[in-house]
Amino acid sequence: MNEAPLLELTGVRVAFDQKGAPGGTLALDGVDLTVHRREIVALVGPSGAGKTTLARTILGMVRPEAGEVTFDGQPLTGLSQRRLRHLRRRMHLVFQDPYSSLHPGRRVEWLVAEPLAIAGTPRHERSAAVTEALAEVGLTPVETFRRRHPHQLSGGQRQRVALARAIVARPDLVVADEPASMLDASLRAVILELVKRLRDRHGATVVFITHDLALARHVADRIVVVVGGRIVEDGPADEVVFRPRHEATVELLDASRRARTALG
Repeated sequence: MNEAPLLELTGVRVAFDQKGAPGGTLALDGVDLTVHRREIVALVGPSGAGKTTLARTILGMVRPEAGEVTFDGQPLTGLSQRRLRHLRRRMHLVFQDPYSSLHPGRRVEWLVAEPLAIAGTPRHERSAAVTEALAEVGLTPVETFRRRHPHQLSGGQRQRVALARAIVARPDLVVADEPASMLDASLRAVILELVKRLRDRHGATVVFITHDLALARHVADRIVVVVGGRIVEDGPADEVVFRPRHEATVELLDASRRARTALG
């Protein structure tokens, strides 16, 4: 790829103490990662591997004690909170559990429009954008869904609302943290297609976090395996799945197969 990458991490090191404050046990240990524009990269690893810490570091929510994170050529380290907030408008985080991240007292139309309000989009432009985003994620008839509250939606519908929030803002970078792990197989396939649409239709770069290598292969161009706060394997999705080089990758593949066998 000739374009400059959208995201670069160089020698990133993050440590937390037992209460989650900086310092103490290493969560990320010398991470180097490059993510190109309009690429879908899956971060795969077992629980506690450092995937979510890596995602939060990418978004500037955690500041590394060593190393550098660069977004669109702009180093995040040392930025003022004001400048960091400005850059974050070009990023969006999709949570694993949308119920905990969607304000229970707000209607769907407000929740989807919120990123536009934060970005300063005029009120009269938001309604049409919300309608378009809800239709794109399959929440139709739109007029019915836009008036509902999160508790009136199923888990799959809430996750569609979370993705509509990402679509409506047209971010350059979307970080999706296990967005399909709490859904059944049929809904999982729908959510994966919507994630791919973020790139294919809207040109977003996507970092997709999962513990499931088989799932990662279906959505990602590239798979990055994270274990113990380090990247142990990084390559094209098919190559990592069918020709794994690291024993941790083999163990993750075995775990994915066992899980699918148990589900029948």
